[in-house]
Amino acid sequence: MPRFLFLLLCCLLLSARAQDNALGGDLVFDVRFYMQRNPDVARFYAGNATRAYEHWMGDGMREGRESSPVFNVKFYAEKYPDVAAIVKKQGYKGAVEHWLQVGLPEGRQGTETFDVKVYLETIRGRVQDVTFEKAVHHYMALPPPKRTAYIKAPAAAPTALAPPGKDPVVKGKFYMEVDDVGILYVNGVKLHRGTIGLSQSPEVELKAGDRLVVQLHNVAAPRYFKLLFVSSDKTQMINFPNTVLKVLPDAEATDFDAAQVAGSAHYAREIKSARNPFPFKNQSEFMWGEADLCALGGVLTREMFVPLKLQ
Repeated sequence: MPRFLFLLLCCLLLSARAQDNALGGDLVFDVRFYMQRNPDVARFYAGNATRAYEHWMGDGMREGRESSPVFNVKFYAEKYPDVAAIVKKQGYKGAVEHWLQVGLPEGRQGTETFDVKVYLETIRGRVQDVTFEKAVHHYMALPPPKRTAYIKAPAAAPTALAPPGKDPVVKGKFYMEVDDVGILYVNGVKLHRGTIGLSQSPEVELKAGDRLVVQLHNVAAPRYFKLLFVSSDKTQMINFPNTVLKVLPDAEATDFDAAQVAGSAHYAREIKSARNPFPFKNQSEFMWGEADLCALGGVLTREMFVPLKLQ
C-alpha cells in the first residue's frame, strides 16, 4: 500500500474513533444490537460494522433508531421533558449528548427495559466504587443472552374486574424474532409484520379466547420464529412454546375456526436453541411449521397470562 494511502487511512480511523468516543461509542451504539433492531440496515450492509456505524451516525440517529441495549433516543426524549425541548432545537443528536453528559451521570433511565439505578443496586457490593457509568459498562460487558431487562418492579395494582362472563383485557405488545418474515394477526386483523431480526408490534388489547395467527415466510435457510407478549405495565406476559401454536392447513390463513384447531395435534415444530433475543426472561421457544411458507395458530387461555419476572 502506498505510504500516502496508509497515512490517509490512519487519519480516517483516528477521526472516526474520536467521533465515536465523543458520542459515547459502545454505550449508545452496539453494532449487533443495531443490526438486530434494524434488519434493513443488516441486509443492505451485509454485516459490515463500519458501514452500519456510519448509517447510525447519519440517517439512523436522525431517525431516532434504536442503537443500544442501554439507550433508546426516542424513549429518552419522550420520558424527560427537558430532553424533548433539546430535541426540538438540536434533533436527536442533542438527546444523545445530553444522556452521555448529564442523564447518565444523574442515573436517568435510557431505555424502556434498562434502568441503571436498578442495575447498580443489583451489582452493588460486587463492583468496587460503582457509579452509574461503571454500572452501564458492566451491563454492556455481559454476554448478550444475559442482557435481560432491569427495571423497577411496578407497584401491584388492583386487578380490574371484568363484567360477568368476560375475561380481563390486558394491553401490551408482542416481541417477535423471525427469519425471514412473520405476519401476526389477532382475531383475523393484521397487527404486525416482522422481518429478519427482532421487532415489536404496536400496542394491542388481549384477552382469553382471542385467536392468534402467524404467517411465516422463508426464502433461504435458516428459518426460525419466536414470540413473546409483555403487558404495557410490565406485570404480565404470555410465553409461546411450540405446544401453544398449531400448524394450520392453509398457509395463507389469517384466522381459523377455534373448534377445528382444538382437535388437531399438529403442533408447531420446535427448533432447539438456548438463545434469548428478548429483553425479558421467558419460556417461549423457537419454532416453525413444515414448509417455508406456513401458518401457525392458537387460542389464548387464562392460564397463559402469567406474571412477568424481573430481576
